[in-house]
Amino acid sequence: MRAAILFILALFMLQATETTAQVFFEQDFENGIEPMTLIDVDGLTPHPNVAAYPDAWNAANPAFGNGTNVAVSNSWYSPAGAADDWMITPAIEITNENTVVSWSAKAQDASFPDGYEVLVSTTGNEVADFTDVIFSTAAEVTEFTERSAALGDYVGQTIYIAWRNNSNDQFLLLVDDIKVEAIQALAVSATAFSTTQYHQILDDVEIITTITNDGANTINTLDVTWTDGTSTYTDNLTDLGLGNGQSIDYAHSTTFMPTAAITYDIQVTVSNPNGETDDETDNVVDGRISAVSVVPVKRMVLEEGTGSWCGWCPRGFVAMEDLIAQYPETFIGIAVHNGDPMAFAEYDNNIGLSGYPSCNADRVLLDVGVSTADFQSYYNQLTQRVSPASVDATAAFDPATGEVTIEAKATFRTLIDDLDMRMNVVILEDSIQGSGSGYNQANFYSFQSQNIPLVGAGLDWQAAPNPILAGDMYYNHVARAIIGGYFGENVFPDNVTADQEVTQTYTYTVPASYNPELMSAVVMLIDGNTGAIVNAGKAHFDILSSTQPELANERLDIFPNPATDIVNIALNLDGATSVDLTVFNAMGQTVATQYLGTLNGEVSVPFDASRLTSGAYTFRINLGNQVAVKQVIVE
Repeated sequence: MRAAILFILALFMLQATETTAQVFFEQDFENGIEPMTLIDVDGLTPHPNVAAYPDAWNAANPAFGNGTNVAVSNSWYSPAGAADDWMITPAIEITNENTVVSWSAKAQDASFPDGYEVLVSTTGNEVADFTDVIFSTAAEVTEFTERSAALGDYVGQTIYIAWRNNSNDQFLLLVDDIKVEAIQALAVSATAFSTTQYHQILDDVEIITTITNDGANTINTLDVTWTDGTSTYTDNLTDLGLGNGQSIDYAHSTTFMPTAAITYDIQVTVSNPNGETDDETDNVVDGRISAVSVVPVKRMVLEEGTGSWCGWCPRGFVAMEDLIAQYPETFIGIAVHNGDPMAFAEYDNNIGLSGYPSCNADRVLLDVGVSTADFQSYYNQLTQRVSPASVDATAAFDPATGEVTIEAKATFRTLIDDLDMRMNVVILEDSIQGSGSGYNQANFYSFQSQNIPLVGAGLDWQAAPNPILAGDMYYNHVARAIIGGYFGENVFPDNVTADQEVTQTYTYTVPASYNPELMSAVVMLIDGNTGAIVNAGKAHFDILSSTQPELANERLDIFPNPATDIVNIALNLDGATSVDLTVFNAMGQTVATQYLGTLNGEVSVPFDASRLTSGAYTFRINLGNQVAVKQVIVE
């Protein structure tokens, strides 16, 4: 609708103003790569996995693109090396000082993101002619993003524009919708209210606004004003140097202090770019700040895209176990399988990842990289976010019916009107082992393949084969089902107040081929406006009645924990009891067994943990007709 209104206004103003709709060049690659000139300076051979893109740049419509033809360049070579691949426009005459070049781009793999630069030549289309860099990034983002750069310095000249992939041993770069056109000279917009919504009462909350220059001229001065409907504050910004297409997140010098557990409406206006009135209509942005009476414990949910076919995915397996071992109460990992027998279509089809492995963290950080360092970074960032509610869950499995009942509770800590909060439950299973090639785990870290060091989750992946055969592979945190849909369902009232509890009951019938003793339920609280997971809870299935031994964790203590060599297994027994120990690694494999003897009363038995590699282990103690289980970290 906005586009239609602007078009109508433009018709009325056509005779009164100079048109800015002049297009000098555009290329969407629907008819191939021509008339672009390609130069392959590096001359390297593409890795077999990207052999479909042999040229410096290739016009293609890959499944991971935007649904149309795009230009694709690769930097993954065999042997490895640095790309130097050029894509150059024909000669373009610049006759308007408000001319810009725009394009959209993405890197295919968050863990191997290609970078590139855009250059201008005024003399010719040979590599040596390009001396002016007008855009550069070391790593493009992993979803198509519009980029632009001003060309006003070249008015009255004929130029060539080049996109140069200069990445070193990365993956694939995609570029589309190149356009050189004249736009309005001065246009600034308030793109987003970037302050997070939830904060503690009496905190000084920064009012942060994303400001974008949509015009051709560089913006040096600007006014930013915010109001809560009662008070109004203005900052006069100077020396900005904000070029075409560039954005800043500006934190206003005056903060806001919420004094009650309610939600406040905030409005921010940007105005007077370079002391003038612009023609932009997006100068105002609205936001909300909600103060919580108590800061709930924040748990981060990480949804990793993986697959047994994916040779790079073992690093996600290791990263997941590393973070769970460090933060067992506040890190929740979910393995979303693709293209293998453990794939669950509803999850796989909605997670929206462009490559494997990659992940979403709290659905705030989307399609991002996978490694222990990456996961730690996401955890550090996202667990600092204040949540509006705590989330608790229990899961009771009845073997007689094969049904699990999940009780979910959200306790809100602020008043929110017009609430759009959603909830769902994800069912997980650990230690899955299957038969057949679909359960073989491809392993590019193996000495038989890329031969890259990777140690973790109880395995030296470099020393392991490629693939790891199904009989030697166990899969953890596997998403088996979603109750309430990927995006959740609204089970909440329209308004909630501070300290209000909302409960919901879910049921799920566990397939006979699944093992309920190794299953858990993750309850997610999802912001319906942003799609972000604002908090979560996790509950392991509690077996109500079965032929399985009674759980008696209160009889067991293991110390020290974490441990390096000897750990002490302390037991409190009512009478003479035969005691057996089984130790499982993070993959669910048995790594040690030991008969501890027939014991009685309060006893402590040493166990030599020095033979175990660093990682998280499960100690299972059989106590006659009872069993005790404890997680132990070995350093």
